[in-house]
Parts: sequence; C-alpha cells; structure tokens
Amino acid sequence: MTQELINQLDKHDMFVTLSLSEKKKLKTLNKITGVRNDGVGARLMCLANTIRISRKLDKDFIFYWDTDLNSLRVGKRTEKEKYQMKTNKTIFNFIPNFKDKIIFFDSQNNVIKSSIKEWKILIFYNENKNKVILEIKKIIKEIFLNNKINYNKNIIFKYGVNIRGGDIDCLRTRISNKNERYNVDFNLGKWYPISVWQSIFNKLNDKTIIGSNDYDYLNKTFEFKKNFKILNNHQYKKNLSHNYLIDLLSIANCKIVICSLMSGTGLILAFLSKKTLTPEKFLKIDKIFFEFSDIIKSEYFKYNKLESLISHFYNYIIFKLRMKVHLFKVNILNILNN
Repeated sequence: MTQELINQLDKHDMFVTLSLSEKKKLKTLNKITGVRNDGVGARLMCLANTIRISRKLDKDFIFYWDTDLNSLRVGKRTEKEKYQMKTNKTIFNFIPNFKDKIIFFDSQNNVIKSSIKEWKILIFYNENKNKVILEIKKIIKEIFLNNKINYNKNIIFKYGVNIRGGDIDCLRTRISNKNERYNVDFNLGKWYPISVWQSIFNKLNDKTIIGSNDYDYLNKTFEFKKNFKILNNHQYKKNLSHNYLIDLLSIANCKIVICSLMSGTGLILAFLSKKTLTPEKFLKIDKIFFEFSDIIKSEYFKYNKLESLISHFYNYIIFKLRMKVHLFKVNILNILNN
C-alpha cells in the first residue's frame, strides 16, 4: 500500500528534495523552525515536515502559527475566511500533543526567517521514500493521537470523499482574489472538472460520506444519491476549525478515501486512512489523465512567460492591423468597381 501511495505522490510531484547545501545549513541551526500562513491542512503538513526534519537532525523545533487575518500570502480574505482564521487559534485545544511547540505570531508585524515553509513532503537527497512515508505517517498519527475532536468513531462508511473549493475549480481563487490572479502554479491534479467528480459520485453505490469547505456550492453543483451523507450538520457551528477536524477524521475513518493529493488536507487524509485514491486512480483514467496533463503542463509553462506574452500580444496586434488594412482595401475596391 505504501508503494501505491508513493506512485500516486510521485505522479503529482509531491516530494520536494532538500539539497546538500540546505541540509548543511539546517545542521548549523540551534533549533529547527517551521512557519506557514495559509490553510489548516498545509500548515499541519508543514508542521509534520518540521517535526520529521528536526528528528532526523536530532534537534528541537518550534512552529510559528500565523494569526494575521489578512495574510499577504493569499491577499484579502472573505469574512468567512477571517472567521476561520480566528478559530484556527483554538485548533490545538483539539489536537494538543504539540501545543507547547506552537508560537502564535502576526505576519504583518513579524517575519520569520530560515524556516521550513514547505507543505509538500520534504526529503533529503537520496533518502528512501518508503521510510519517509512511514515516518510522516507516524508523525501525523502522533498529532492526532488522543485528540479531543467530537466525531462518531463507530460509524464507518466504505467511501469517504474530500472535495474542497480548490479541488473543483482551477480559477475560483484567482477570480475572487486579485493577489492570486496571476499565480504561475500549475494545479491540474489539485482541481478536477465537475464532470470528473460527478462521474465518481455516479459510480459510488456503497455508503459514502463527503466533506467540503463549501457545502452550499457542493449541493448546488452536484447530484447525490441516497447512499451519500454530506458532513454539514455539526453542532460546533461557531468553531470552523473544529468542524474541519470533524470532517477530516470522519473521512479518514472510511475504508477507502477519494481525494486530491495536491493539498495539505489530501496528504493528511492519505497518511491517516487505510487506503487513498486520487480521482483519476478511482476512475482508472490515470494513464490518459497524465498524458494530457503533461501536454497541458508543457504548453502552460512554455507560454506563461513574459517574452511569450509580449510576442503573442505583438503578433495579435499585427494580425488585427493586417485584417483591418485588408478589409479597408476590399471596401475601397468595391466602391471603385461600383
């Protein structure tokens, strides 16, 4: 099972290798520090990376947890996101095992340097990926060990699906957030077309639960059969972080989890669950999916450059001018011939 997970992670470029010079620099530090200021899943994965690296180097660690409500990392937040950020400060009341290693700070007034910021899986040069996965799994389970999350451990569904806003629409964040509008990240594999998710739902005939960060959008966009349970009826409606953790563990408790692996939440689910499948793996279209993905990715990076954009704009203007000159000549000829 570990090798199958590694294969899926490799295809989505979810391993980030620390160079020998970076490792050497980390060795000179008295303490390993980690910091991240976006979603809870990415933060927790960055925390897991920080813990693992500190243990490999036999050093202590601390993790900085950003409390700024309008972090520059993602631009201006919506009111719901601000509310989520406020409740994020309470998250270690529910998963308290490393609470004494967390330092809350405001990124608007402080900059944390020389820290681990990566949410993807950090590995040293030539490190065995199987061992890394087992170590990360152990750390994630330590984070959630003896947790105080109020979810029903006795109800086990066959399938659990995690489908967040970024898993559905590649342009959703960029359209609503001007700071992200020109982000050059290539996120095919994080998000999947609506038709792909609906195909998955149509094929799931066993008991299935679905967790999301936008249940209104979910219910408006998809059709669900009677065997589906949507995780949107939490009694802790005033604490969105607790709701997130309830969703997370409820899904991880299922026999098979279906989710994108290109998110912090997806990675945590993969490390907590018995078996995890990406959408393309579940639908058995992974071969053709990655063939098209590679083509699109190649073209994306080829033309998503300043010189390519300038060249395209120049050729577009020249083409339009030629068309106008051609039409002008045709009109003149028509007038003369009449």
